[in-house]
Amino acid sequence: MKRANVLIALFIMIVLTFSLEAQEAAKNDTVPIMPRLPGCEQLEGTEQRTCQRKLLINYMNEQLVYPISAVREGKEGRVIVKTTIDSTGHVIETELIRSLFPPCDEEAKRLIQSIPKWLPAERLGVPVQESITIAILFRLENYYQKNPEHRPRFLPQTMDKSSRKKKRRRKIKAH
Repeated sequence: MKRANVLIALFIMIVLTFSLEAQEAAKNDTVPIMPRLPGCEQLEGTEQRTCQRKLLINYMNEQLVYPISAVREGKEGRVIVKTTIDSTGHVIETELIRSLFPPCDEEAKRLIQSIPKWLPAERLGVPVQESITIAILFRLENYYQKNPEHRPRFLPQTMDKSSRKKKRRRKIKAH
């Protein structure tokens, strides 16, 4: 009887050991390094993510061309694009996740396609194809800062949302 218990215990320990090794192998199979823009390789952790975010935002702010039809209609908001970057660092596919307005959607896709070569994702030290999701913000206020001559004398209702929220907050704090 003792022998049977010892054998069962040994069997359970072996199974648990293999299970833990399988879990460890599965962890190592994930993508530890996501696609990134060149320029922040020397940094690590949160500093690298912050640097990457700033590089991407700066690039988008410089390259974004706000569609005139969207400006005329007062369209602003967020377009979310899922993009696939191949093992050589090139964008090979873009898929619209959240739409705003057709011209803004097309501009978001164009913007993502125009990003220079990425550093590809790596799995176990080998470059691999990976998908990432990027949100592109279309704000009329940003457009008018770049093009003050296009600013209307009276802002449409969509432009006035932030100031209305600020006024509401002031009223709430005052009470």
